[in-house]
Amino acid sequence: MSSVTIPTQQPPIRSFSDITGQAIEAPNQTQRRNAKRRADNNQQCASSVEDSTEELLSLAGEERAARSAASVDAASQPRPVRRFPSRIAIRSQRTISFVDAREITSVEAQANYVVIRHKSSDLMVRESISKMAEKLKPYGLVRIHRSCLVNTALVEEIKPLNTGEYLLRVREGKSYIVSRRYKDNLRLLADVWCGVRTGLLK
Repeated sequence: MSSVTIPTQQPPIRSFSDITGQAIEAPNQTQRRNAKRRADNNQQCASSVEDSTEELLSLAGEERAARSAASVDAASQPRPVRRFPSRIAIRSQRTISFVDAREITSVEAQANYVVIRHKSSDLMVRESISKMAEKLKPYGLVRIHRSCLVNTALVEEIKPLNTGEYLLRVREGKSYIVSRRYKDNLRLLADVWCGVRTGLLK
């Protein structure tokens, strides 16, 4: 009896997509998809950077505007006038005296010294009249002669002389000569002049 050979049917070869249920994309399609994702990510980053830049520029503009407004306000405000204390220290011989500059009547040069005429007493200081004029100018003392300063607040009257000079009298009754070289300083005696003939102080 002859045997009959039954051909065995081989099962079909299953692909990875059949097993996993996922399709295998072609290499070119995968590359395009990845490139699109990178482009989307780059666009999102660029948008974020642009938004941050605009925010920083806006804040910087507001800060500049605030500084500008502050500068305008500061410029519009009147500058404070520098105030000098009226109390000054004077060394005479071995003693340091503290006096009120408003009570100094005059300062007179004597050789290498100056005599400070004060309401309560006279003080002798080893100093030049020029340096004293510079130090006491903020307190209202002006030079009327090469050897004399007077306190403008204590001057009561001035009188022109035929020599072109002036006779100045202070509150305590003492009089001083105003030389022609320093007569322009008489303008500092008052802020307003009434009834004064034009050219009187020239």
